[in-house]
Amino acid sequence: MDKKGAFKVAEKFQAFLENLTVEHNDFIVDTFRAITRHMNNNYWGYRSDSKNASFIGSYGRGTAIKGVSNINILFELPPRVQKRLEVWHQKAPRVLIEEVRELIEDIFPMVQLSDHCHIIIPSLHKLQFEIIPAFPLKKSHIYPDLKNITGWSTFHPLREIEVMENSNYRYSGKTKHLARMMRAWRAEHQVPISGMLLDTLVVTFMDEWENNDTAFGYYGIMGRDFLEYLAGRRKNQAMYYAQGSNRELPSTEDFGAYANEDFKLASQAVEHEQNENHYEANQIWKQIYGPLFPDIKQIL
Repeated sequence: MDKKGAFKVAEKFQAFLENLTVEHNDFIVDTFRAITRHMNNNYWGYRSDSKNASFIGSYGRGTAIKGVSNINILFELPPRVQKRLEVWHQKAPRVLIEEVRELIEDIFPMVQLSDHCHIIIPSLHKLQFEIIPAFPLKKSHIYPDLKNITGWSTFHPLREIEVMENSNYRYSGKTKHLARMMRAWRAEHQVPISGMLLDTLVVTFMDEWENNDTAFGYYGIMGRDFLEYLAGRRKNQAMYYAQGSNRELPSTEDFGAYANEDFKLASQAVEHEQNENHYEANQIWKQIYGPLFPDIKQIL
């Protein structure tokens, strides 16, 4: 592909990533600050709107795209709260959940508990915020989990974010870009793969990809090669492990079959780009990535 062709590919994928940008970011941040300020005032005795709280999940990892509906917020509680709850023994996790729900209700009356007793705030713009109260351990957090027989589970969401950030820095932003592109592909084709597993495989792929030092002109090839990578995963592998936390990521369906079909299409699109058939390539890219991939007239 000559420089002119690479430039046109670069423009397409830059525009695509702009189209994938999460909407209502100001609203999301303002809601986060309101929750954090209220929780800090009640549990820590000061009104900081940033301390002791973190975005986690896809939004926290920076891999969410337009249309994301769940915003997960981790809030760290002081050790004295854990000590206070000890008198409740096995009921302690539920007591904590109800306590936090009632506290959040002061500022968000619509707060509710999900079927699994997760603290959910349904909100504007089809968003819902999930508040996860947790106690920090040495390298992880413990949080109330009523699906667990003990009532508590441990997780390492901040470590998962750290791994994503490190990979994204190492590869000049391509890790998050690829993860977002693949979320668009997953949504368009309803691919049976979780967001965390997708992110984990993206991080692993970027370490192995021979073109990981390239720029936007190679993004078509990057997407094609990742689809080939996914297609090569063993369809009988029922369990993967998250980068950074090593938590179990079950995979019960064959996402590789979906990837294989679109790898074939992506190969055709790359060939069209290399032959300067940019319109034909664009039609295929839209078939792979869906309506958020830009129309050719927006670019050329």
